[in-house]
Amino acid sequence: MPGTYHFEYAATSNYDSSTLGIDSGGGGGGPVGVPICLQAGSYHFRAVIDTELATSAGVDQSFSTPPHIVGSLTEWDNDGQNGRDWNAYELLQPYDHLITSPTAIVDAWGGERVYGIDGDGHILETEPINGVWSSFDLSDETGAPPMSGAVSVALDANGTEHIFSVSGGDLWETVDDFQNGDTWSAYDRTPYASAATFVGKPTAILDSAGDIRVYLLDTDGHINEVNQQPGSIWPEWDLNDQTGGPAMMGCDVSVIPGNPQEIYSVSAFGHLIETVPDGQAGRTWNAYDLTPTLSPPIGAPLVGAPSAIDVNGSPRAYTLDTDGHVIETMVTSNGWQTFDLNDQKGGPQMVGGLSAITDAAGTQHIYGISAAGVLIEVTPSGQGGRLWNAYDHGYVGGPMLAGTPSAMLDSSHNVRVYTTKVG
Repeated sequence: MPGTYHFEYAATSNYDSSTLGIDSGGGGGGPVGVPICLQAGSYHFRAVIDTELATSAGVDQSFSTPPHIVGSLTEWDNDGQNGRDWNAYELLQPYDHLITSPTAIVDAWGGERVYGIDGDGHILETEPINGVWSSFDLSDETGAPPMSGAVSVALDANGTEHIFSVSGGDLWETVDDFQNGDTWSAYDRTPYASAATFVGKPTAILDSAGDIRVYLLDTDGHINEVNQQPGSIWPEWDLNDQTGGPAMMGCDVSVIPGNPQEIYSVSAFGHLIETVPDGQAGRTWNAYDLTPTLSPPIGAPLVGAPSAIDVNGSPRAYTLDTDGHVIETMVTSNGWQTFDLNDQKGGPQMVGGLSAITDAAGTQHIYGISAAGVLIEVTPSGQGGRLWNAYDHGYVGGPMLAGTPSAMLDSSHNVRVYTTKVG
């Protein structure tokens, strides 16, 4: 009988949270995304089916989410040493500086800096000083509370670094503002009287006007925008309240800076959603479900957060589907189109998140971790009679990786990738 189904879940069998209802169409259902970023722990869940005649709940079941993955910081460089194109270098010894998925930047002076959160929830800054990589515990200096998830970093117009993270549902900023006799200070930027409880990893950008804007999800799966106003006020806007868009899954969103900025995320239904301030329909922000318009249609539902980049003035979003395939979504002369890059390149199943960049020539490079814990690069190299190819950068004795890589171009325009080594 036609109806809808959803899942209820909670830390106990009281079931205080629910996924969105999905039309069963009288038959079986597909994967359902949980529209929040769950913290590590054990959870109860049950299926609930609603029909014209009755509502029926299934049996209580349980699942667990693992603790945040921490490991030693590893740098990957295509330096051609040791008879290999790519090599991995463990940057810190001994192993007392373990971090979650890193975030790498080039600072205002052209140096590399990598930020992450350790197993105690402290923010760590790692940088090369006189050729030796050193790590600094910024939370020890600022006295900030333990953070969860991962961090995002934005450089303002003066080159000052602003690090954003989440603690206890609040958005925190750690900045080297040299206040109170210290280099670094930490501020709770959660707006006054905000009803939102933030989760996951913020995404911070410098907009076309030179202002910092932060985008992050809350426990309802809504996209929120927080940005600095005159007088150090940080107001918050729930963009879903404006757009009427769906709840999102995963722990973060991807933003292409510009005028206007473009936000890409995955809904609880596994659809790719574009959220933009285009001023249409009498409102500033609008959300567009790109999945129904894609040609050819997406096969398996999408999962997690996209990694979106600008390629020669055109947005492209790279996302994993439930089969572990890398999916490219882009604008062409025929509108939005999607391509399963695994169908073109072959390559292994991927897990975790993706990090996409363009090199100095404008070529895309997408980095992810395979199910075997190996760094994989996907790029349109044109080799082997096909456009896209996948390259396995693992080697005998190489590290076992987890989480989401962080790829960047250094000041010499060389690609560097930073990962979390777990074995």
